[in-house]
Amino acid sequence: MTTKEEILNKSRPIIIGNYYIYALLYRNEIVYIGQSTSLITRLAAHVNSNKVFDAWSIIEALGNFVPTEKFNAIERSYVSKFKPKYNKHLLRSKPKSKKEKKYKKIYKRIRAKK
Repeated sequence: MTTKEEILNKSRPIIIGNYYIYALLYRNEIVYIGQSTSLITRLAAHVNSNKVFDAWSIIEALGNFVPTEKFNAIERSYVSKFKPKYNKHLLRSKPKSKKEKKYKKIYKRIRAKK
């Protein structure tokens, strides 16, 4: 799994239509982890929300098609690892489907090998 330092140092161009896992940062702390296929629009929504952040980072650009269950499982893996303060709802909830649980297990194994 990606370390906090790697997340802070990553910078990539935004490609419209890609699936992204991203982080909102405040004073070099990860305060929120999210997912989006329209990153600029999603970031604009965060600016207009009650979340306090001063930077953001792309954690993973996953390409132009990712099954929903896999997308959710990857996001949950990062939320579980970093426990951002604005993701409390994901920390309390369980994966929604058997497929999502399966993807989460597979993703953890893949990340453990890196």
